[in-house]
Order: sequence, then C-alpha cells, then structure tokens
Amino acid sequence: MIGHLHLVKPPLHRTLKRLSDKYGPILSLRFGNQLAVITSSPVVVEECLTKNGIIFANRPSGLATKYLTYNGTTMTSA
Repeated sequence: MIGHLHLVKPPLHRTLKRLSDKYGPILSLRFGNQLAVITSSPVVVEECLTKNGIIFANRPSGLATKYLTYNGTTMTSA
C-alpha cells in the first residue's frame, strides 16, 4: 500500500468501495508490515463475526504493547 499510496484519493471510503467493486467483497491489504482484511458486504461481516468472532476480537501484540504497557496489564490497555 505504501508504494501505491498516491492512488488512494480522499475520501478513503470511496477508494475502498471502488477496490471492492473491482476485486470483490473481501480485500487483503498490507499497511507496512500489518495485514488488514477489509470486508464490504454485510453478509460477509456477519459470517466473519459470528463464526470467527474470537479470532477477530484478538489483537496482535507488538513491541510497544510488550514494553510500554507491561504486556497489556496496565489499566488503560486492559
């Protein structure tokens, strides 16, 4: 995405809508080293959140979480 950031024109939601019209309701984009899955269909969102809700609710922890929030145990990160 960084190499093609000039192709993303504001507003962002319209650009993502055009991408989903072209490539389908599920997009996989890489923002730096983070993988992002974007869904544009309510049916797909419902299926993802009902069948795989636990998997999608967990967030990946990084070095900042490990060192700045004591592995996510501070009051603000809990």
